[in-house]
Amino acid sequence: METWRELNNSNRFDNKFLTVIADEIRELINKGYYNVSEKIERKNTSLKDVLLSKKENYPIITEIKFSSPSLGEINSNSNSQREILTKMEVNGSSAISVLTQPLYFDGSLDNLKIIRQNTNLPILMKDIIIDERQIDAGYNLGADVILLIETLFVDNQNKLEQLIACAKKLGLEILLEVNNKQEFDKAVTRDVDILGINNRDLNTLKLDMKTTNRILGEEFKMDKPIISESGILTSEDIKIIGKSGVNGFLIGTSIMKSDNIEKKIKELTSVRK
Repeated sequence: METWRELNNSNRFDNKFLTVIADEIRELINKGYYNVSEKIERKNTSLKDVLLSKKENYPIITEIKFSSPSLGEINSNSNSQREILTKMEVNGSSAISVLTQPLYFDGSLDNLKIIRQNTNLPILMKDIIIDERQIDAGYNLGADVILLIETLFVDNQNKLEQLIACAKKLGLEILLEVNNKQEFDKAVTRDVDILGINNRDLNTLKLDMKTTNRILGEEFKMDKPIISESGILTSEDIKIIGKSGVNGFLIGTSIMKSDNIEKKIKELTSVRK
């Protein structure tokens, strides 16, 4: 895998990261990376129910990720999934997000399998999903929720609806991710379970921590739970973004980079609504 420095210097993404990676994912699909025949025993745990629960503190979806396209390597302990999972579960994680995308994220389908076999918490399959075969793989390996990204389908709305229907048929919940108000307004009309607002523009990879509050305004309310994603480093970030009325947060980098994962998770899960 190329280093982030090499990618950045080459301007390879040219503000079109999602376009670039989608093309490369198609190659992975065609090569059979997502062809999974085995099926892991599953209980179908609902992330939506967790996010809508009447708890005093914000539910935190903690993410097992070892690299990212914006930062490069985040955590070098890529063989310690079980240890990291235990720290997350014991210290208050409400759900686990697992990167299954090997390109730029050091994720793997094996990680999803390992995490499913070692926790009963809801599991989000975090990937750049463009094909039903990826959803089938997530289902077979025990995911409860799959991620779909609205902006990937701006020119192919029918494909997005097909992927939503595929996930629904399998009994999977759907987290639909957006980055701006126009995408959000489309997303609220779709038959999905959870909406995610990414504070990072996945085309330019630029982070704007005001994104969630700008889209929702003050104390936005709706039937679908909403989470905020990306760039959340401290409990103060949660307090500020929480004013918008979100139901929870997806946090990966600040936890995975921490020298004390247990302490960091306790900090992030202690914020009252």
